[in-house]
Amino acid sequence: MTFDESEEAEEDWSERRGFLRERLVALHTLDDGKLAPVLERPSASDLPDLWKRRSDQFFHIDALPGLGTGRLDLRKVREMASRFSIV
Repeated sequence: MTFDESEEAEEDWSERRGFLRERLVALHTLDDGKLAPVLERPSASDLPDLWKRRSDQFFHIDALPGLGTGRLDLRKVREMASRFSIV
């Protein structure tokens, strides 16, 4: 089996099971001027590449959703992130 055939087989299996290909994203509320230093910092560090996010994985949102108790609404954050994470 060639690489292309194995990749097609994996995609077919994922589609049959209803899985979507996802990626890790970062939601932020920063202005563009404040985001630039944040994007530069990990590339200058000795973090493993797996933990370093590319600039196309950062998505601006107006505000983080909150609950009536003042806590972060993780369910809504997950929903928002899932709209950006589908490849």
